[in-house]
Amino acid sequence: MRKTIRDIAKELNLSHTTVSRVLNNRTDFISERTRQRVLKAIKTAGYQPNLAARALVTGRTNLIAFWSRYLHTPFQVRVVQALFTQLKADNYELLIRSVPEDTDSELSPPRLEFPTDGVIAFETAYPLLWRTHETTPYPPVVSLGAYYCEKTDHVGIDLFYGASLALNHLYEAGCRRIAYLLDQASNRPGDARLEAYLTFCRESGLQAEQIVAPLQTRSSARETLKHYIETWGAPTGLFCINDEMAIGAYRALLDLKLNVPDDVALVGCDGIEDTEYLERPLSTIVQPIEEMCLIGWQFLRNRIQNPDSPPQQLVLRPQLVVRESSVRR
Repeated sequence: MRKTIRDIAKELNLSHTTVSRVLNNRTDFISERTRQRVLKAIKTAGYQPNLAARALVTGRTNLIAFWSRYLHTPFQVRVVQALFTQLKADNYELLIRSVPEDTDSELSPPRLEFPTDGVIAFETAYPLLWRTHETTPYPPVVSLGAYYCEKTDHVGIDLFYGASLALNHLYEAGCRRIAYLLDQASNRPGDARLEAYLTFCRESGLQAEQIVAPLQTRSSARETLKHYIETWGAPTGLFCINDEMAIGAYRALLDLKLNVPDDVALVGCDGIEDTEYLERPLSTIVQPIEEMCLIGWQFLRNRIQNPDSPPQQLVLRPQLVVRESSVRR
């Protein structure tokens, strides 16, 4: 027979209310020792709360929606894992949903299929749309990532700064023909990495070379770069929009018998683990994923508890990690 909250409270000689408050993360007046006793007893008993019943009583579901345009790369997986770790510590669950890439202001925001206490929007502009649909009762939202919404709570990442570090590094390595490999969807004004590249070329007097692949995948990057080099010759430096495309580019350069970094110095972006395991480990812009997710969850949790608190906004800077792929001998 499954144990109830009252059973657990009786075993611990605590009130039903105390156990219930621990379950619902309302522990302002409960000691940490008592909280840990309750959590241990709950785990031992294998207690599973009735989420629907709890939502009716507390007005909270302890569910957070996660929205992102992409969910298939190691980078997005790391973001989800980091958020899951933060939420799990506070007894929240994460509902993951892929949203369309189109962010036309005439569209309606995505529907919430389940009631949630808040939304974490990762690199999608959909939070902007909510302001034009004020009659719809949307929950609090925090925007995360390089593409963040400035008009809501957010933790952004300054990839203009990161890309500038990478491009200056390639220039200092002696590269005077530096190309930028990106996908079609990212080849638009407002993308921080593209703006940094164009600004760098303008200020350094170099000719801009944008190599545009159809998709943001390893295979697309590989085939596009091979065709480009066979047609126009190889640049001396190559900056890639992300590590996925940089790994595809690395494979293309090997296919063409070009040496990395002596023929082409290569830098990616994101800092995924795969970059460390190539024959020539890949230089990359490492994004502060764990810090972003920690602060993002703190912002959202505070907004849930204090709806009228002041705006919470922070932009983090990434770090350039230089490895063998861009260090010329």
